[in-house]
Amino acid sequence: MVTTAAVEPPGPWQTATVVQVRQETPTAKTFNLKVFASRAGQHFIVRLTAPGGYRAQRTYSIATAPSGSPEIEITVEILPGGEVSGFLREAVEVGDVLKVRGPIGGHFAWYRQPALGVAAESGIVPVMSMLRHARVLGQPDLFHLL
Repeated sequence: MVTTAAVEPPGPWQTATVVQVRQETPTAKTFNLKVFASRAGQHFIVRLTAPGGYRAQRTYSIATAPSGSPEIEITVEILPGGEVSGFLREAVEVGDVLKVRGPIGGHFAWYRQPALGVAAESGIVPVMSMLRHARVLGQPDLFHLL
């Protein structure tokens, strides 16, 4: 069940180390980051800063199930002309450090109650986190994806 529980403030900016990069499709890449997360359905803000001080940031949903591990995955749709997604595709490698803020979100987080997820395109990422979490719990009937 998706709930409208109180949303916690996002917290300060922190660093996340890229530990793996995986091409999923011609237009999507998954980045495994060393940083903690807490609930299925939450997201992080990724901030890039250019040498001249210019900053750009985008929000990316967590794709992995909460596990207590200090690693999460974000899957990024590479958009034509995308300022942040283009940089992530072309320049980010294992060992790089990104500035992130989060985890953020409580309104669309899943709290281990029976649910049916409906998603398409990049909207599938937070729903996959919920589906994976149900599998990790050993209760695959708690969450179904349409």
